[in-house]
Amino acid sequence: MRHMRIAIIGDTHIPSRVRRLPTWIRDEIVRSDHTIHTGDIGSVEAYESIASLADGHLTAVRGDKDPDSLDLPAVATVRLNGKQFVVRHRSDMSDHHGVIQETVINLADKDAIGVTGHTHCPANDMVDGIRTLNPGSATGAPPAEDVSLIIASVQNEGMDITVQRRRRSVRQHVSTLYARCRKLFTEE
Repeated sequence: MRHMRIAIIGDTHIPSRVRRLPTWIRDEIVRSDHTIHTGDIGSVEAYESIASLADGHLTAVRGDKDPDSLDLPAVATVRLNGKQFVVRHRSDMSDHHGVIQETVINLADKDAIGVTGHTHCPANDMVDGIRTLNPGSATGAPPAEDVSLIIASVQNEGMDITVQRRRRSVRQHVSTLYARCRKLFTEE
């Protein structure tokens, strides 16, 4: 089995909180064999842009802030290079790990990887034998302090997980302020 590179992103909130993906995130998506998005994409246009960057190799779920026009499932499963991923956006904040673990147990085998978003905080945890990943926010959308994603490298039976983070740039801070002001002045 060949090596497979998977970009895991989430909570982009384009254009409500930020205007675009940072260049380095776009580059990571293009460089990857498959992309997983954990929801709160933000718009149909943002989804189409990410799908294009991923050359159609995209698994995505609906987030609690996504518009009704974005027709995505609440939960998705995908097997990539022999590893099964169970993707769900929102989990109960009081039992974040428990909800994604229950979803994995109900939909897949115990060796599956649970992938979730919503918190905007990157995580790579092993709880009761189930690996749980959260990429944080790929745009640094508030309340995130950093722009982040996870790269999963899958080969044979092994998997390497790398959480990549970068501080939001001044341009990203300005983009966030612009999006907030636009929202304030366009709301009825």
